[in-house]
Amino acid sequence: MTNAKTITLKGRSAARLAAVQAMYQIDIEPTDPRIVIGQFISLRFKKPEQYHMKNPDISLFETLVIETLANKNQYDDFITQVLSRDWTLDRLESVLKSILRCGVCELDQQRETPKAVIINEYVNLTKTFYDGQEPGFINASLDKLAQMLER
Repeated sequence: MTNAKTITLKGRSAARLAAVQAMYQIDIEPTDPRIVIGQFISLRFKKPEQYHMKNPDISLFETLVIETLANKNQYDDFITQVLSRDWTLDRLESVLKSILRCGVCELDQQRETPKAVIINEYVNLTKTFYDGQEPGFINASLDKLAQMLER
C-alpha cells in the first residue's frame, strides 16, 4: 500500500472516498456510525484542501456508510464467494475490505447508477491508495459481484 495520492475528489467521487475512509475507521475501531458520519460532515468536509474532498454528496456518503454496515454480513458473504479458494476475507487489508464493501453496497443499493460507472469509480479510488495489482483485483471482484447481484 502506498500513501494516498494528493488529488481532490468532488461530488459523488468524494462521497465514495469518505465512505471508504469511514468504513475503514469503523473496521479498525468499532464506533457508532452516526458519530463517524458526524465527524466527517462537521470536520473533514469543511476542510477540502486537507482531506482532498470537495463538495461531497453527503446523501450518498451517509447511505453508503449506513447501508454497508446494515448489510455487512451479507456483503461479506458475497465478497467471500468471489475470492480465490486460498484467500479469506480476514486476509484482505482493511482498506481493500472497505473498498469492496462500499462497492458491493453501491452496486446493490444504487441501481440507477450504471454498474460500469460504479466499478470504474472504485477502481480509480483504489489507485489513490495502491500502485500495485490491487486496482485490478478490485475491478475483477466488483465485476463478479455485479454479476452475482443481477441474479
